[in-house]
Amino acid sequence: METTVSRARRLAGEVAVPGELEPAQRRLLLASLSTADSRMANVPAAAGPLIRTLEQLGVQIEADGRYLCIRGSGPRTLRAEHCLDGRHMGAMRPALLGLLAGQPGCTRLSMGGMTAEETALLERLQDMGLRVSRNNGDTLMLEGGDGLAGREHDVEGLSAWARLGLILASLSASGATTLIEPAEDRSRLERLLRHHGITVDTRRDADTGRIRLTLNGGSVPAPVDTDLNGDLDLAYPFMVMAAARRGSKLRLRRLSLRPAKRGFLDLLRHVGASIELQRVDGDVVDITVDYSRRLKSTRVAGQRASRVIGHFGLVAILATQCPGEFVIRDVQELRAGPVDQVAHVVSLLKSLGVRVGEYPEGLVVQGGGSLGGAVLDSLGLPGLAFACVTAGALAHGQTTITGMECLQAVYPDFLETLDSIRE
Repeated sequence: METTVSRARRLAGEVAVPGELEPAQRRLLLASLSTADSRMANVPAAAGPLIRTLEQLGVQIEADGRYLCIRGSGPRTLRAEHCLDGRHMGAMRPALLGLLAGQPGCTRLSMGGMTAEETALLERLQDMGLRVSRNNGDTLMLEGGDGLAGREHDVEGLSAWARLGLILASLSASGATTLIEPAEDRSRLERLLRHHGITVDTRRDADTGRIRLTLNGGSVPAPVDTDLNGDLDLAYPFMVMAAARRGSKLRLRRLSLRPAKRGFLDLLRHVGASIELQRVDGDVVDITVDYSRRLKSTRVAGQRASRVIGHFGLVAILATQCPGEFVIRDVQELRAGPVDQVAHVVSLLKSLGVRVGEYPEGLVVQGGGSLGGAVLDSLGLPGLAFACVTAGALAHGQTTITGMECLQAVYPDFLETLDSIRE
């Protein structure tokens, strides 16, 4: 799939980007175990694999405008007639294992290989009463039998997803389940559970200082009606365009400002982008970006590079808008894999008429010049697709971009949203 993008004179108006993936997945899992209807707005397209899996388990999920309506039927009610595909579920697979452990009958789940954490989680679930066998190597056969029994689990070193997996299994277990975690490693799962109406007892052990989170089996999550906050990562292309196009003023509404995702925002402010944050609620903010007359070059390396490496292509396009020598290094890990992404971005920049030098650890861009329309290949990678569209909106003439089908699974309305705010 290819698309053509022309130069934007300026960007103006308001944008609400799709919600964050992980909060959406957590709420979908809990809503599937409720006995009433939940409504969720702004669910990202990337939640599609989990939504399809829940539907295969018998959960009714329907679209109603910008909302999804999830009709759960309670714990121990989910059944799948066919083998489920867990190979593309990403980091949330441990939570899916916990959900399936508490269901009646036998559930088949194709995993395509197990991580060390998933193996450790299965051992804990087996201690609760889950029976596990393998079929054809990578397919698990999960049987909860007559039900699981609550246990105490030391969860130090386990991810939040694995801890949620134990919690989901405990909702179908008899008796109480306790998660014991170090105070400095305390998760925020109790807040999520309380939001879904689940009673949680949280205590600090007087002798060890560790946190004991206890909940009773048979608890049923309450339905929720929620509007997911926007994903900051999906807002960054619009922010670069607005900062670089004269006369632009763009407001991005209700973004979740998480420390792990704000590296690119900090870089934008460092190079002189005019950005105003207005706190809405907790870590939720509205961000207004104005055209910035004095963007400046910088050096992105070390820890700063590690915080923006997921947006490498977009950083390179930002560099073209900053007069002077803009250095990006310590990104050599992007050279591994089927395609050397550093070399590919260098090729893209040259196609746009940018003066760029390449070296083993990264590249150096001579910014401040104008971009010319070109034919760009995004390699079917969402990050590069966003960067290519951003370049097209800043370049003179027309830019043709291939591999754009990858955005369907991440932000299918991205181009339509851009058209609604460009002039």
